[in-house]
Amino acid sequence: MTQKDLRAFEEAARLAVADFANLDASTLTRMEYSENATYQVKDYAGQAFVLRINRPFYHSKAQIAAEIHWLHDLHMALPFAVSKPIAMANGDYIGTQHVGGTCYHSTLFTFVAGQAPAEGDVNVFEQLGEITAQFHTHSVQQHARYQHYDRMTWDELTILGEDAKWGRWQDGRGMTAARIAQYEQAVALMRERLAAYGKHPSRFGLIHADLRSANLLVAQGELKIIDFDDCGFSWLLYDFAAAISFVEHEPYVADLQAAWLTGYRRYRALTEEDEAMLATFVLLRRLQLIAWIGSRTNATTERLGVAYTYASDALVARYLAPPNG
Repeated sequence: MTQKDLRAFEEAARLAVADFANLDASTLTRMEYSENATYQVKDYAGQAFVLRINRPFYHSKAQIAAEIHWLHDLHMALPFAVSKPIAMANGDYIGTQHVGGTCYHSTLFTFVAGQAPAEGDVNVFEQLGEITAQFHTHSVQQHARYQHYDRMTWDELTILGEDAKWGRWQDGRGMTAARIAQYEQAVALMRERLAAYGKHPSRFGLIHADLRSANLLVAQGELKIIDFDDCGFSWLLYDFAAAISFVEHEPYVADLQAAWLTGYRRYRALTEEDEAMLATFVLLRRLQLIAWIGSRTNATTERLGVAYTYASDALVARYLAPPNG
């Protein structure tokens, strides 16, 4: 984001606070800038909330509304903490602000207290597996209703295609003709395996799609889930791939996967075929993130840079290796 972008987000946030009669504008504090901008703001009693200003042109109002509806459902149906939407003074959940001729959408959520989990914590991943399985069971049970939601789809077309939503992985940082040729072999195999696996509602539906550590909080041993902004339709097990975003190449991932599967199977069955597909979903996510890093300029993308692409080479080679190689 440019400084001009940041100033526009700040102005949209100040305008959004006015939609809530009980919020104290003087407490507005920036939390994070990434795809969206988030701020902490308090009411006059001192209770904290999170105000999100959506990146313009990324989500429509209807898509944000679908996210809000799903969060309400999850609060009613499941026994663990997720961020809860808060209505404005007029009863609506989505505000609209105009800054410099650009339309911004805003939403307010409960503040979820907790600390970011430690990297590579198997206990967190076991608990995350339990929670994810409950998400998936609910999603499958409500598929007839959720299939009509206006949300993004994360599949082989929107991740690997020429018009991929986060850009083309071929345009990622550090890509060369030789590297692209090697990766394209893996992509061909991924497409083949994804087509064979299929998109039956028991395997493909509404998921969080971004359960990485930045969207997890731990408080008194309890794992809490935040930031449903990327929720959409994908293979259910893509949620595991998203959970190990940016660390897919680390040696401890095998332990995280084992812990996640242990927790998941307490609440939902997985077949050997399902488990075998995890490597495909992990590489699918990795290529999506290579594209994202190549198409964005922010603190995270600058920190990861070309090194993230270089570290992907071993993942691609392992994916292409013969099963007993």
